[in-house]
Amino acid sequence: MVFVILFFAFVGFALFSALLLSAFYRQNLYDRVKRMLEAEEKLKELSKKYQELQVKVEKLSYALGEGAQGPKVEGGFPSLPIFVEDCDVPCALPASGPIVRGVDKGIHTGLDISVPESTFVFSTARGIVKKVGYNEDLGIFIRISHDKGYETVYGHLSKAFVKEGDTVKTGQLIGLSGRTGKTTGPHIHYEVLKDGKHIDPVLTLP
Repeated sequence: MVFVILFFAFVGFALFSALLLSAFYRQNLYDRVKRMLEAEEKLKELSKKYQELQVKVEKLSYALGEGAQGPKVEGGFPSLPIFVEDCDVPCALPASGPIVRGVDKGIHTGLDISVPESTFVFSTARGIVKKVGYNEDLGIFIRISHDKGYETVYGHLSKAFVKEGDTVKTGQLIGLSGRTGKTTGPHIHYEVLKDGKHIDPVLTLP
């Protein structure tokens, strides 16, 4: 009699253990499937974002044209101007590079910044594009009007990405450097005017 009781107790315990293990396995399997489905959804989102990014890259490449140069990293620092704040008056340089010529009153009205051709050129303050044009000296140029009587001029460009009347932000990409106009090599000619008079752009830097 005791043997029969022990036998059924063992069988019952075995069945209970099997049911418990089966339930645990089913829950574990459910959790694994749930995580797989969540991972699949995240992968779909990432794939969609990647495709959108690819489209943006293609559009930017088309806009910049063949041979355009984006940000470079030299010595661990980006070769682009760093805009620490949004300025209503000029507060930076339009690109990073050695200044090969400064202001010479009555002879040279701005800074010449040596950069490779097709380097990004940025607005140095928020404002409104006053003129986009071409002349014999500056080649393709952009003139932007800012607050408090300030204006900036960007010359010797190869491309302009803004048009007259556009509102621009500090650090906005407005064109590419080039060698149009009177120049012996690719660089950016950058001018700052206050109330119609040229001033040294270095004086506007923070």
